[in-house]
Amino acid sequence: MNKPKLFFAKLFLTWTFILLSISISAQNSKERKPIKINSQIIGDSFYCNNKVKAVVIKTKKKEFDITFVSTKTNQSLIEVKLKSEGEGEGKVFFYNYNFPGLNLNCDIVKEKEELAIHEVVCKFNLINQFGLDTGMVETFVTIKGSYKKKLTDEINTAGNFLVVERDKTKQIVFIGNDIYQDDKIIGTYDEISIESPTGTLKQIQVNNTMKQMICLSTEIKQGGHVWRTLTKRDNKYIELKSKDKRELEVLILFLIDNNYL
Repeated sequence: MNKPKLFFAKLFLTWTFILLSISISAQNSKERKPIKINSQIIGDSFYCNNKVKAVVIKTKKKEFDITFVSTKTNQSLIEVKLKSEGEGEGKVFFYNYNFPGLNLNCDIVKEKEELAIHEVVCKFNLINQFGLDTGMVETFVTIKGSYKKKLTDEINTAGNFLVVERDKTKQIVFIGNDIYQDDKIIGTYDEISIESPTGTLKQIQVNNTMKQMICLSTEIKQGGHVWRTLTKRDNKYIELKSKDKRELEVLILFLIDNNYL
């Protein structure tokens, strides 16, 4: 093959490779496009997976304000407001999700690429056919990690949680779902699996002998061995790390050492 023909052959192969690379890149980019949440607001109705879940009330003044209201009772289910903290370059905008019926709320930092509020509510299945889905709301607040409690509720609940008197140096024994120490039952626990947008997560709820919830502990990431634990007496979140299959033991030891149980 003479030099001119060889040059054009190489040029043809080079451009073919470039165009093929661009085509593959575009196809991969299209495949990586996130799936749209099946949620929308039509008029004053909030639809999730083609079902009306709530009535929506929106106002827009200085703050963004949206409220999801029960279609059955007209009670406020979720109140979301856009708020901010700080000044200048350090100013941070965030959405406050408030659940007045449960005295729960959390803050989600406003980002450039984000789901619309109604898409978040649908993605986490916060509202079911009866109203708020308590389990999903608690999971949502746990995952997001920011929690605030009304002061009056804190005053009413503080110090009212029963702790069984016993020798706390004795061995902890689990019989069925009962927790024993010093030959005394000090509480019970339940282990369940919950569905979240990040997959199936494990959750442990601990109650005292008066059937008061002491804590709700949820793994942050499937199989990650890091648990976000909400202690109901003082409404605090604590992250606990555990080794495989020792989650319950680590949790109960923490509760005992800190006089929650």
